[in-house]
Amino acid sequence: MTGHILALTSFMALLGLWAVGMSGTTGPLLLAIMAAVYGAGLYLSFRKSFQPSTAVWNIIAVLVFALFLADFLVFSREFITAASRLLMLLLGLKLFDLKKSRDHLLSYALVFFLMLAAAVSTVSLAFFAMLALYVMASIWAMIIFSITRDLEAARKAPAVSNLFGLRFFTIVAAISALSLVMTLALFFSIPRMGVGIFERKALNTVKTTGFSDTVDLGALGPVKEDSTIVMRAEFPGGRPSGTVYFKGSILEVYNGRSWNAGRERSFMKRAGPAGFVIGPGQGRATEIAVLLEPLDTEVLFAAPNVYRLEGSFPSIWVERTGVIRLTSLPFTRVEYRLWTDLSRVNSDEPAPKGPVNSRYIDSSPERQKIRELAADIAKGRNDLEKAISIEEHLKANYKYTLSPKNTGGSGPLEDFLFYSKEGYCEHFATSMVMLLSASGIHARLVTGFLEGEWNGLGNYFIVRQQDAHSWVEAYIEGTGWVRFDPTPSAPAPAYSPSVIWLYLDLVKLKWNRHIIQFSFNDQVRMALSAERRTAGLMEEIKKAFRAPDIGKAAPTAAVLAAIILTVFLFRRRTMKKKTRLRGPGFYFDMLKALSYRGIVRRTDETPLECAQRLKDQRVSYITEAFQKERYGHEKTQAADLEKIRKAVRELKKG
Repeated sequence: MTGHILALTSFMALLGLWAVGMSGTTGPLLLAIMAAVYGAGLYLSFRKSFQPSTAVWNIIAVLVFALFLADFLVFSREFITAASRLLMLLLGLKLFDLKKSRDHLLSYALVFFLMLAAAVSTVSLAFFAMLALYVMASIWAMIIFSITRDLEAARKAPAVSNLFGLRFFTIVAAISALSLVMTLALFFSIPRMGVGIFERKALNTVKTTGFSDTVDLGALGPVKEDSTIVMRAEFPGGRPSGTVYFKGSILEVYNGRSWNAGRERSFMKRAGPAGFVIGPGQGRATEIAVLLEPLDTEVLFAAPNVYRLEGSFPSIWVERTGVIRLTSLPFTRVEYRLWTDLSRVNSDEPAPKGPVNSRYIDSSPERQKIRELAADIAKGRNDLEKAISIEEHLKANYKYTLSPKNTGGSGPLEDFLFYSKEGYCEHFATSMVMLLSASGIHARLVTGFLEGEWNGLGNYFIVRQQDAHSWVEAYIEGTGWVRFDPTPSAPAPAYSPSVIWLYLDLVKLKWNRHIIQFSFNDQVRMALSAERRTAGLMEEIKKAFRAPDIGKAAPTAAVLAAIILTVFLFRRRTMKKKTRLRGPGFYFDMLKALSYRGIVRRTDETPLECAQRLKDQRVSYITEAFQKERYGHEKTQAADLEKIRKAVRELKKG
């Protein structure tokens, strides 16, 4: 039995190291060192060759406490980090001193606190696997130590040598699975709390570029090679037919080197069960569920023409341009749901006031060259045709590259338009805005993300940093603000996920959305959905049994009757099994034979006590065979079975 306890303690120590690694408070080198220390401690405890005195342990305790204070006050300066390292060190020391059962139990308690530290420090899907293993190991430990204590108290050895073998492990695994199922049921039913100390943990934010009030031309270039995931956008109705653009910021003023927003905000409070009502929403039916990673921007990326938005935040900023922002930076994942029509035209926003913004064109050294180029390529009878001409000219005559050459222009715009004629989305979009302004058309720069990688397994887009993009919105009289994208098709990114990776990403999405982000609103939504489905099912059953449809209802009635009958028979059989002990059938045949003579074993009697009370040699013989097979796992031989059957027949005859 000592071997089982040592194996269990080793497994618990491994879980403790895993928890420390998942919490992110310790580097891989220190983890490797502690793994070696844990192994040495377990080995020496098993050999019982390390027996330091109490004074030595007291000195070690003082040193450990001093290390904890130094770590907290000087090095990490974070309580969770310092506490995790302290617990890891204490667990390592305890593994050198495993003398009694309580020492093992104390080490398990230290692992429990390491699990708590991991719980508040990570949102990884792997934590669920670690939790499941810890639950199973804990149940295993409680059973082993309980049985060991009882046997030691009775001064008995176990009835069988393989008491903690495969069968025992299978039972523990089944109990653990049941515990996890009950835990999940409680998780989804207990009311969510999202205030004060129950607020979700702050995560490390992903650094983004291009969504602040001021953006330098060329800022999006470096992120175009970054495959970090920034959001996942789920489309319950399936993949849309056209390319989806997720708007981030609107930039309207260019000074030759950078863009400025110059936006006007309007504060909008949450408006009842409908969430935030942003626009009229006539004829718009596309629903999108977004899970946004913690970014260093307050922008809520959304498809254009959003008319309704739901999210677990009390208020938002909505600009006149349709850009949506939170009131402060999020330090956790943000989940929200929006409704839009995915149109490239926004007719809800009012027309711009005043003349076209041409301050840069009027003051820049290349103003004359830009005006001449605009007059040359902006062919058309109206603003829409001119905008299309400019868009097509840039796509056809300029090259897409993430490494544009500097060939001597006075600025990046002049260099792109008249010299190198190569660049990426920001250069194309900036050039189109300037050419439109030179043609007397109101235009502005839009930054955001393209749709990214489609995961058909879950009907959602995986949007990465490399999907950052810039495009143009131009105001066309009589139509509204129209989206144009003058950037030629960029080369496909080198990153191409496999089907297995897509499956894993789908699991990660479901974990984050339905476990990490699970809220009280989700509970209400689940309850209402269950209520609607139940009501719908009852209505269908009532409709099926109405007089005109009684013939059609016959198959349904037959199926329901079969289900009810099956449940009844199964329940009856289960209750019948519960009324008697598990064991060989011949013992119960004997009890039945005795009942014919009015002899019944009392409910407070064990089989052995019943045989001693009846003082019948045949009953004693059958009871002894029953106990050997039931508790000693000794198979009754054929010759003995024949004797038992003969004895049962004799008892039945009296």
